[in-house]
Amino acid sequence: MNALMVAISEATFFALGYLAQLMVLRIVVRKTPAAAVVAVLITSVTGFWAPGNAIALGSANLIWNGLEMFVLLRFGLVALAFAELFMGLTNQFPLSLESTAWNSTAGYAVLILLGITVITALRLSLGGRPLLDSFDACE
Repeated sequence: MNALMVAISEATFFALGYLAQLMVLRIVVRKTPAAAVVAVLITSVTGFWAPGNAIALGSANLIWNGLEMFVLLRFGLVALAFAELFMGLTNQFPLSLESTAWNSTAGYAVLILLGITVITALRLSLGGRPLLDSFDACE
């Protein structure tokens, strides 16, 4: 339970930090797309200083931070917080291909939590309409 609370607080902190960074850069740069590119570059530069295979790690950081920025700009802060939460949970409780492994139940619990969240979000996004409603172009 403690790990879940830590994951929730970290996800919220990172999402709000990313938004604050984007807003400060938006004030400085004056354009949202340019601020997004600068934010991705600033958050990705640490991967290129890492020991070992710095090019691979820096490239992975660049791609991941670009995806996070896309989620923040396209879907919003709550979606980014949930993406960070589930990324943290799947890192904390890895999924096992062997169902008899000692850590498999925690991975399955994360999958069940993810499934419940996705189903709830789908139901809320439909706004009371049926899922397989007929779509008429005339309406």
